[in-house]
Amino acid sequence: MSQKNNNEEFEFNHRSKRTRYINITDEEEEPEEILDNEEIELENHQEGGSQLENKDDTSSALSTLDEKDEKGSIVWKHFDRFVDNKGTSWAKCRYCGNGKYNMDSGSTGNLLRHLNKLHPNKVNPSIAQQAEIIKNFLQSANNVKIKFSNELFRAKLVEWIATDDQPFTVVESPEFRYVIQICNAEAQIPTADTIKSDILKLYKSYHINIQNILQNTPGKISFALDAWTSPNVIGFLGITGHYIDADWNIKDILVDFVNLSGSHSGENMANMFVTCLKEKKILTKILAIAADNAANNNTFLKSLEQTCVENHIAFHHKENHVRCIAHIMNLTV
Repeated sequence: MSQKNNNEEFEFNHRSKRTRYINITDEEEEPEEILDNEEIELENHQEGGSQLENKDDTSSALSTLDEKDEKGSIVWKHFDRFVDNKGTSWAKCRYCGNGKYNMDSGSTGNLLRHLNKLHPNKVNPSIAQQAEIIKNFLQSANNVKIKFSNELFRAKLVEWIATDDQPFTVVESPEFRYVIQICNAEAQIPTADTIKSDILKLYKSYHINIQNILQNTPGKISFALDAWTSPNVIGFLGITGHYIDADWNIKDILVDFVNLSGSHSGENMANMFVTCLKEKKILTKILAIAADNAANNNTFLKSLEQTCVENHIAFHHKENHVRCIAHIMNLTV
């Protein structure tokens, strides 16, 4: 034992925590602990245990370590790790060579940021594919040129006013007309009366389209409805249809938004509803009615049942009534 002390020899287990001595001066230094579990090749070793015969020898200037750190970080697929002659651990990017980071802290955050910023395609190749798809889409969209015509302009203007709930008189605003003239000096801007007429035509064509769709559904149709009074005290009855098409897709459609003249009584609502369905020739397709729990809806369903019986249509005011669960929950709260 004394002989080993005189020769300043020591032993270590290379598969557990190791102690490495680095001495670059004549002064004695304390041992530096290496916490990683990877093997490091040493130039001088003996069978039964490796030995450092001369602690004055410096470590290799570029001692390459394993590509996996303690946490198995994915960054080591993209970085080379080495130790310089002062014992400092470094990581260097394999792609650009510019990314060189001190790894003594063990953190790989800077490495990940380097990859995500400068080499995102290396980390996730699908990003490049997605970027190419988006680029091609934007280029194709920019290449699409719409040839101006006053007919198309007028049709799209009417659609915009109806969809965006604009007043008919918006077309008579000097500022609006000026903007349109800047876009195209040849644009013929219609008057408010013309817009009103065009919207009524659009409404009728929409109803014809709805009628064709509902008439050609392969099965029955369920309806949901509710009465509403506008801020300017005009009553309306909103009706939506719900069905399964020929491809087994669930479809929802706005059937009508009826001006409900008179009181919101159940009988009045039933008359308006039946009139709407008769106009579209879909009265025989009734499957169920979804409505809230207002008292007038019970009267509505009884009145509708009577009409269905008169037209030899199977309908029961209770069995075919689906109560609105949202309304029930709202009342409960």
